[in-house]
Amino acid sequence: EACDRSDDRTRQLLTMATATADLATAQTWDELAAGLATTCQDSCYWACRHEFFSLCGLPREQFEGIVKDWWGVRQLWCHMLATEVGRQLGIAAGLEQKLDSAWAQRVERWLENTYASATAEVGCPPQQAMLQTKARPLVNMVSGRLGAAPPRAPPARVVKPPTASILAARARVNSGSAGAVGDRIVCDECGKDFARSLRRCPTCSPSSLRKQSDSPKRSPEEEQADWRQHPAASIDAVDWKTTREVHFCHGGSGGVVLTRLDAGVVCVKSCAPGELFAQRLATALGVRVAGMRLAGSSGPDSDEEVQLRRGLRMFTRDVEKNNMLSATLILRHEFLAVLEFVNGFGMMGMEAHKHLSGSEAAQGDELWEELGRLMGLDLLLNNYDRLPLAWNNDGNLCNIMLGSSLGRIVGIDQLAAPITHPEGFERYLTLVRSAALEALNGAGPRFGAVAEAIYNNTGVTPSQSQVDAMRRGCLEFARHAAAFAASGELERMVDGIGREVRAGFHDMQDSAAAVFAAGGMAVKVALALGEVIN
Repeated sequence: EACDRSDDRTRQLLTMATATADLATAQTWDELAAGLATTCQDSCYWACRHEFFSLCGLPREQFEGIVKDWWGVRQLWCHMLATEVGRQLGIAAGLEQKLDSAWAQRVERWLENTYASATAEVGCPPQQAMLQTKARPLVNMVSGRLGAAPPRAPPARVVKPPTASILAARARVNSGSAGAVGDRIVCDECGKDFARSLRRCPTCSPSSLRKQSDSPKRSPEEEQADWRQHPAASIDAVDWKTTREVHFCHGGSGGVVLTRLDAGVVCVKSCAPGELFAQRLATALGVRVAGMRLAGSSGPDSDEEVQLRRGLRMFTRDVEKNNMLSATLILRHEFLAVLEFVNGFGMMGMEAHKHLSGSEAAQGDELWEELGRLMGLDLLLNNYDRLPLAWNNDGNLCNIMLGSSLGRIVGIDQLAAPITHPEGFERYLTLVRSAALEALNGAGPRFGAVAEAIYNNTGVTPSQSQVDAMRRGCLEFARHAAAFAASGELERMVDGIGREVRAGFHDMQDSAAAVFAAGGMAVKVALALGEVIN
């Protein structure tokens, strides 16, 4: 079978032609399923090629920037990432109706074989499971554009039996030849035995050993707590020559570089038109989100651009410190944004648990009402990467900042994700109306999903009064936006924001189309909200 001939497949992949027929970007899940079936090579993998990016509507530069050279054979890793994206989208789109019920098994077998080839000469390669994490943001981009996927049962995953080498290693350990019985265990991935006290295999997860060393290196939590002690600097006039320290923070849109200057801390990240549009609309409608502006005023060759990149690159020479390799990748983007530093923490983990169950509980419902207003904003933007009010996902509560001096609730990393296909947009409006009805008449499954996400991330179950406060905040925002839309003020607002964003991105064709679609969607969603709540 073609999928089992890994050596031949490796040579094929490394020499494959790049000239392929263009495919139109899928506008529905059915079109996506048909396109995935067409582009699936040998019915078991997707190649990192233009036709795949065109079908999914994914930017190739962002896609290829995810893969790192130290992982192994770079081109094979790119094909593997494309295949993992195709696998996850195929499950959501019901690809078994276009191929057959065993397609997912063939894809997983191809991934295993290709992973072995891609990492054959790497001493300590990343784990194959990392592909699922790297692919998820790309999958979210596609699903956010298409709207809610039709409900389908996912195909059964293959459970691999232990190999002969793993069984032999287990027998050796159990017999006591590898040490005292019970003191060592066998890794299911590589078949090597290791001390039970390590908990994780040092071959597959070498960082487990480093964490137990006597190194004085601080944990990420300690690093973040230290940075929160610094004041925020104004983003309006930044003296990049006074850069003193940088720190990279991971994030779903490529991460952000915290930059400490003499005047305080600002943030730098790559920027897309939809992000700047979302921030400007939030500010115009009175929802507190982190401030943002594009770096430079006359394009990437402006004086500020040069000073910014030069100032940050002085601190990116040590690749090991603070994931500076990721920071250098941010600096390669054409458009960079300067963001307001939010000296708080995301709505997840122990800090959020203490915050929500401690002092904030005595401050009334203001925090929860502001959270509801933020959810209302997300409805206008189709910003699916925060709370699952109108989206069937787990949410990303890292994009909700607590404990900041800027406000009880501060939104970060918002994005306007317009749905351009008429049927997909109508399905989205159905979910929006459902959320609005719950905000008006009483909580149901939509607000229940939000409460569940908060519990899963913080261990705090919102009380009935807190859920009601979220509903009030969402309803207040919806009425505000609907009134603006009915009077024509919202249309004038998004038109002015659109002109600013298009000018910032030099009126590039893609950015102009994205901003126009985002503005039109916001107005239509606001009008739909008005039909429900008025």
